[in-house]
Amino acid sequence: MRKAEHSVSDQDILENIRSGKNLEPTVHLLYKNYFDSLAAYIKSNQGNDQDAEDFFQECIVVFIDTVNNGKFRGDSKITTFLHAVIRNLWLN
Repeated sequence: MRKAEHSVSDQDILENIRSGKNLEPTVHLLYKNYFDSLAAYIKSNQGNDQDAEDFFQECIVVFIDTVNNGKFRGDSKITTFLHAVIRNLWLN
């Protein structure tokens, strides 16, 4: 039986990224779960829809690279990390 998308844990997401298995559905899940809140941050700081899309994509790339380089161990929630990344990207 396939797990419902909403029940996928942070650990499952990290394992999928590290293994490279199910990467495309994992990225879609990240988009589904986190895009709205991260886009809201960009838009509330004078960004537009295109900025939100661009910065979200860059944020996901940074996240995947960080996980694959062993720099994200899962000590914080993925949502916390993604919000910190997008904030830093937007401020820079």
